[in-house]
Amino acid sequence: MAPMSMAESFLNIPAEGVRFRLKARDSKHVMYSRLGPEPTVGHTLGQERSDQIFTLIHGRHDRKGLYAIKSWASGNVLFSRYTMLPKLGNIGGDGDYPDNWFEFLQDDHDKESFRIYCPASDCFFYSRTSGEPTFDNYDGGTEYNDQLWRFVLVN
Repeated sequence: MAPMSMAESFLNIPAEGVRFRLKARDSKHVMYSRLGPEPTVGHTLGQERSDQIFTLIHGRHDRKGLYAIKSWASGNVLFSRYTMLPKLGNIGGDGDYPDNWFEFLQDDHDKESFRIYCPASDCFFYSRTSGEPTFDNYDGGTEYNDQLWRFVLVN
């Protein structure tokens, strides 16, 4: 497990309202979130689309240091869970559930990259080009390079 107490928080987190894409460092795929068709959350290569744009809701009070990732196109926030299907998806609201809140954990070797960690599910998002599934979440106990992401700011 890699909760914030064991890993350093990523320092360059966008302010609320700043729009960005989440790009996987190694696969070069960009995360998307849409209302449909399934899968509603995934990753893709190719042309830039509006469903790849996100903003953050910064946690307050007991959620300080956590962030809800909100799709600019759909208005839904991401979720990550381990015991129910779908494990990844989006849902309306502004982070009403524990599995809507994430930490961005600094990579030890690449200061421009971070892992997207959901404490409620103890899982990291990953993106890879081989081995199915190529996009999913994975138990927080082990760190792999396919879990590394970067913010790409957009106008």
